[in-house]
Amino acid sequence: MGDTVVPSDVTPMRERMGGSPVALKLKLTMAALGVSPKDLCNRFVAVNARTAMTQQNVYKWLSGRATPRLFQVYDDWARVLGDDLTGAFIAAASVKEFARVIADRFAVPGTTVERILRDAAETREEVTSAPASPQTWSAAQLFLGRFVALSPAWSPAQSGKLILGHVEITQGAGAAFQLAYSEQLFGHLIEMTGALSCDGRTAQSMVMCRQSGKYFFFALQVPPPPASLICGVFAGSAIHDATARPVACRIVFVRDHSVDAIRSERQNYMDPSPALIAGLMADMGYGTAEGCSEPAEGLRAFLMGEPSGGLLDAPLDALGRLGMRLDYLAAGQSHHRSRRG
Repeated sequence: MGDTVVPSDVTPMRERMGGSPVALKLKLTMAALGVSPKDLCNRFVAVNARTAMTQQNVYKWLSGRATPRLFQVYDDWARVLGDDLTGAFIAAASVKEFARVIADRFAVPGTTVERILRDAAETREEVTSAPASPQTWSAAQLFLGRFVALSPAWSPAQSGKLILGHVEITQGAGAAFQLAYSEQLFGHLIEMTGALSCDGRTAQSMVMCRQSGKYFFFALQVPPPPASLICGVFAGSAIHDATARPVACRIVFVRDHSVDAIRSERQNYMDPSPALIAGLMADMGYGTAEGCSEPAEGLRAFLMGEPSGGLLDAPLDALGRLGMRLDYLAAGQSHHRSRRG
């Protein structure tokens, strides 16, 4: 991951100018830590002796003449700032959002933040007249590609199993991102599609099932490059359930590096066996099944979440009597109010 190179076309046009977002974020960081550029480099060296945040680079990045090409720089940056910040957030967040987070965590004078944000606003004004570059990059592009999805089964009849699904995320006209999810259950292909939006730290997609007309929701974390694994929460109503109870569960998208996509007949229920997951990962281009055994066990533990089998649901029958009791009390109070009136 430390050798991940951000392609040259990843750098937005605005980041190639003076007052670039990277430069402004560096200025905010130095103000938060109360350090000079030289001292900032020393902070980076303290967390990673091989960091690319050298004195030569920091002055180039502060001037806006260049930006980091190794994503490891952002991971080092997150370690320097500490707390729960991530490299993905620092790389993708707007200057305004980054300033808000920094101001929340450090005693940065309000006048300093205002001045830097004013520089950010002026930078945006300088580039608004320029034509949009098709190479402009956003964090949402980390989601582009083909994935195998794994999530706990919602059906009571398949409790304790995983569902193997397929996800494809594409970018269409107008830079819009589209998520398509499918799974093969009970002999039927279930397909869901919807727009994917990303705020730099998280991504959300509301999809509609073509077969049932029901809506489902994905809440996902922005992964660091090269985005082999995306995790999040999948929520909706159980289709094959008498009460159509609301359900939510963890879900993972594992990037499919195979030449041919995992075949649709493999989209089905499967036992949460680390050996089966490891074999699936090997088929997707992650090496041998033996080499995938450790991450496969990690995926199983993440998805199944003892002791609930990975599900958060709201079984309506369990609350039926309570609901009736509240209805009875509400009706009684209404009658009491009418008598007093």
